[in-house]
Amino acid sequence: MRILLIILAAVALASGSGSAEAQGVGSIQDMLEAVVTKAKNVDLSTAINLAGRQRMLIQKMSKEACFVALGIAPEDNKKRLHADIRLFEETLHGLKKGSRRLRLVPTRDPKILTQIGVVERMWKDFKPLLMQVDGPRANAAVVGIAKRNMPLLKEMNRVVQLYEHHASKKASAISRKVNLAGRQRMLTQKMTKEACFIALGIEPDRYKAELARTAATFDWVLRGLLDGDRELGLQRTFEQAPRQQLLRVAGFWKRFLPLLKGPYDRDVLHRMSKESLILLTEMNKAVNMLY
Repeated sequence: MRILLIILAAVALASGSGSAEAQGVGSIQDMLEAVVTKAKNVDLSTAINLAGRQRMLIQKMSKEACFVALGIAPEDNKKRLHADIRLFEETLHGLKKGSRRLRLVPTRDPKILTQIGVVERMWKDFKPLLMQVDGPRANAAVVGIAKRNMPLLKEMNRVVQLYEHHASKKASAISRKVNLAGRQRMLTQKMTKEACFIALGIEPDRYKAELARTAATFDWVLRGLLDGDRELGLQRTFEQAPRQQLLRVAGFWKRFLPLLKGPYDRDVLHRMSKESLILLTEMNKAVNMLY
């Protein structure tokens, strides 16, 4: 419907221009091609954004499950966890079948559909672990989550990459920026999850190293989003509104970074739980300004 309205507007504009008939036909065709391409690029950017958000939700749910098991704001984290489970499932269905509420069009590409199927199968094994973190099997559930969350994240990331592959040459720079900015949302939650795993005594040496890498990646990409980075394939953000928002993110990141150094006692984890959500919210605002 949205594309149809854009096309009708283009036709009306071209037919009222007073140009010669042949030139008018050519003008209408050019305008139709332009508006349809633009609409498709917007749809694709939306899919990349929301598929990318799924990566964040995997890490956010893992973090929330860990906090529930650890007794850090358990009721608040339990409530967020159940809301995120519903959102993850709604978005996964929307990427496949379309969703008016999420502004997603149905996916028709067979490779993307196959990959979404892979994620659906892995999700069926992952979801029950999330549901067990406030019961007698909480510790075993978190160990299972620690084992399974990254493979699920990897397969969800392949969905994002398949969408990004479909971007037109002109839109590829925007799609790349939306993808990497969207990944920043995931990294805010991944860092907090890793700190929680350390606090629970789950492979602390491994997760200390992972946390250091995650923080370094977040910092690198944030700088690239602001000022460009050839290795990352990012162009400098010149537009005032998204640039100001990215600078705002940088301010919250500066406040969040010292918490990652530990020690991961209950006070630090409580603060990390709150600050990670602020950083996530501000990063999400930046993503939505980029397309």
